[in-house]
Amino acid sequence: MLKIEDVVKLYEFVDIKLNYFKQEHCCKAFFEGRTVRVFMKNIDSEKDLELTLIHELIHARNWYLLDVEDDEDEVEDEAVVTYNNNHEIVKFIKQLYCPRLK
Repeated sequence: MLKIEDVVKLYEFVDIKLNYFKQEHCCKAFFEGRTVRVFMKNIDSEKDLELTLIHELIHARNWYLLDVEDDEDEVEDEAVVTYNNNHEIVKFIKQLYCPRLK
């Protein structure tokens, strides 16, 4: 499960960019290098955005903090578990990375 401590550590390495256009040939978001890109027009709801942020930060955590390759299905499962069991992390991520989304 993604933890607030992980998010704090990732803040040094990873930035979140919110793009307000539809990405036709992609997904809702992706993590690459030092950036999580979220395509807001591909997001269906507030819950979808929150799960997407958690999902992409899990990819970043696995890359930067754990140095492990991850499996997409496992990341999605972990994102859902994190969302369901630690909703405070969503508020924290938004306050830290996306203050205009509070």
